[in-house]
Amino acid sequence: MELTKGSLAIQGRSDAMGQAREKSMFNVELNGSLDWSFIRQSRFNKIYNSACNQAWSPRLDLKWEAQSKHPENPYNNYSLPLAGFPEFEALPIEKKHELCWQCHSIEISELLHGEQIAMIVAAQLVNEAPTFAAKMAACAQVSDEARHLDFFTQYMSKFSLTITPPSAALHRFANIILNDKRPDYKCLACQVLLESMALAKFEEVKQDTSINVLKDALRLILREEARHIGSGSHWLKPLHQSLDIRELKQRLRYVLDMLLTLSESDYLLTQIASQEGWCERQLKQHIRVKQHSKPERVLSRRKHLASALTRSGLLTRETRKMIAGILGDENFESYAPSIINP
Repeated sequence: MELTKGSLAIQGRSDAMGQAREKSMFNVELNGSLDWSFIRQSRFNKIYNSACNQAWSPRLDLKWEAQSKHPENPYNNYSLPLAGFPEFEALPIEKKHELCWQCHSIEISELLHGEQIAMIVAAQLVNEAPTFAAKMAACAQVSDEARHLDFFTQYMSKFSLTITPPSAALHRFANIILNDKRPDYKCLACQVLLESMALAKFEEVKQDTSINVLKDALRLILREEARHIGSGSHWLKPLHQSLDIRELKQRLRYVLDMLLTLSESDYLLTQIASQEGWCERQLKQHIRVKQHSKPERVLSRRKHLASALTRSGLLTRETRKMIAGILGDENFESYAPSIINP
């Protein structure tokens, strides 16, 4: 057992060059292993080969040159969370465009921070994965997440966007997961919960944006995020199938607690209220109402989560009833898991 020290590069305070320089430190004991058998497990082997065959380069495979024009608004019509908020609608058009780009910067920054968390967790899981094949799949995820970070940092630079700090909710989630000594819980939080929520969020951003290079990159990223869920689920399913109902419910409560931790990140744009002298409570209520006006997105998030939990062996008939009751969603039991190709 070895005490591993690490850090997250969290954007925060600025130095003399105007660049944000802050790190979030973590220390965790990792139980690593070497698998001398080198047995290739067909499912993990398929995941690893898929990662190799579908690898892409943000610099070479995206049409950056076709995105030479800086659009006035990075959102499609009516996609901006601030649209319809009285104080926003009263602003001059130039100020509206400025706030549109600021909102976009905050949202993309949150995605960037989430990808860094996933990369570091996947790197920890390389040590802790139980087999040679699982370690290779985890290595492939580390490479994928690094590629996503490469894209998002290039994208921010391309459009001269400021990388803002992560939401308090995401920072709290990162501290919990990175310092957890239990590899199966770490895998559950990252490759089942975080990745399924990322799938839903990336789909939403892809629908909302007017910027083609972002749409093209998200199409590729979505394919890889789905593969990460497959990898984590394949690792966890045999374990979960060996547990009794009490232990399954305990793990499901852990997932729901972590989901609750992440949920506050939906309101990260309320920071604009204090900047503009608006009422933060009213803006939060506006964002909540706007989210509820798109029930298909709430449904999509829950279906992605139900699919990932089912594939990992955590959802049984009894645990479905439990989560339906906690979420207050009587239809949760009937959600048919979507088939996510690895």
